[in-house]
Amino acid sequence: MKRLILLLLIGALLPITGIVTAQDGKRDVITVDNTNRLQQLIRLGRGPANAAEWSVDGEHIFVSSTLGIWQYDAAALDTPLEPQLFAIVGNVTAFAVHPDGDVLAVKQGGNSNLEFYDAATGALISDVAIDQTPQSIAYSADGERIVFNYGTRGIGYLDVSAGNSQHISTSLESSVPAVITPDGQRMAAASSSGNNVLLWTIGDDEPAVLAGHTDRIQDLTISPDGALLLSASRDDTVIVWDVASGEQINVIEQPEEDSRNSDVYALAFTPDGETLITGHENIVRVWNVAGATVTQEFDIAARASAIRVAPDGGQFFVHTNSNDKAVQLFDLDGGLVATTFYHNASMTSVTFSPDNQTLVISDQDRFIYLWDTVAAEEITSAVKREDSVTTGVDNQIGVAFTSDNAYFATLESFDASLRDPSTGEVVRAFSDMRGIAGALAFSPDDSMIAVISSNGLYIFDVQTARRLALFEDPVGWMNSVAWSPDQTMIATASSDNTVRVYTVNGE
Repeated sequence: MKRLILLLLIGALLPITGIVTAQDGKRDVITVDNTNRLQQLIRLGRGPANAAEWSVDGEHIFVSSTLGIWQYDAAALDTPLEPQLFAIVGNVTAFAVHPDGDVLAVKQGGNSNLEFYDAATGALISDVAIDQTPQSIAYSADGERIVFNYGTRGIGYLDVSAGNSQHISTSLESSVPAVITPDGQRMAAASSSGNNVLLWTIGDDEPAVLAGHTDRIQDLTISPDGALLLSASRDDTVIVWDVASGEQINVIEQPEEDSRNSDVYALAFTPDGETLITGHENIVRVWNVAGATVTQEFDIAARASAIRVAPDGGQFFVHTNSNDKAVQLFDLDGGLVATTFYHNASMTSVTFSPDNQTLVISDQDRFIYLWDTVAAEEITSAVKREDSVTTGVDNQIGVAFTSDNAYFATLESFDASLRDPSTGEVVRAFSDMRGIAGALAFSPDDSMIAVISSNGLYIFDVQTARRLALFEDPVGWMNSVAWSPDQTMIATASSDNTVRVYTVNGE
């Protein structure tokens, strides 16, 4: 299984960055004069998954992560085939697919706008300013409205054609996505107490309060015809509400003999509205809605955080809260089809072999990966270390000597300094940087020094202390930096679950 994880990870290399030239002497040596031509050669890893949605035609699954949005072929989830990456700069915190399937509405962390991308090309179409950062967004079935869940900061909606957004409440449970009826006229969310459902009619300032649960609500869903609203709770029940009247119609209780999987964390209807799927700690249950009876149960890897049914109703995927799985795909009648493994733990260190042929990577899960830098095709093995996990500051290198021992460099919080080893005095400071300094490494010829900080990768001229280059890390803290022995590559390991390798453009 770990082999599968590795193959999926390495699949991220070539399509992201274009053709990788084999290391046969054609790569340029990195020098003080050509650092302005450095570019990212490869990126290993795909980042933690935040959310997932089906394409309208059911042929693809979109998965958002800290690196952008991946478009997976639903028929090839568990193969090393590389998905398309929508190269959205930054962490995608929420997104939704337009009902026509041609547009993705995307919210990135740190960006005040809601952005709209062409679902076929990934090109930015337009953006709309919204006043807060939503935790989830959803289209109405007609595509005319988008509803936002701002967590504890409220709920709002956007009139897509007019580009006007409105914030209407501040009484919400932060972790439950808001939902909107197919006609876009009503929307629902969980109350700040977490036990009640709030149901609005668009245009009204005050919602109807639907009380009935005795513990925190975990998910909401609306039937395909817009008539029923279902709420899932940790009180072991799913309550069925009439959307028009707000009245309670039914209470679906979980099997008493399975106490571990009684709490309900996720919900989804099939398109015909006849079948309901509920997600629990380690299983999903398939229900006949009319009879409120369980027809099937499937094991899942961890607690369900979201369930999405394919447009034709034949398959569904479960997004779990585990650290190493993004999507488990099921046939509704046949069980598990495939599991997409592409998460990885935070990358804690990178080291090149003396012959430049191998990049050795370690992660927070105590695995060591070996990557063939010549073929750039696959990681050849993974070995789990038996020692304790060391990450963060414990794994960072704060002192490095030049190859001739003439100088050593140290880190001092926000700066790096070059020092005389005989006296310890500062010869020159590398101060043109921001963020907390984490690790450093001299180039093999001692002409440059690479320093990583919480802001990114810096490269300085050792003789002048002039900053030559900066590669800002948009997501995670960098933990390690290494030069290849032939000075043609620089690698960094990051807490955003990736390794980035840089080389001179134009080889």
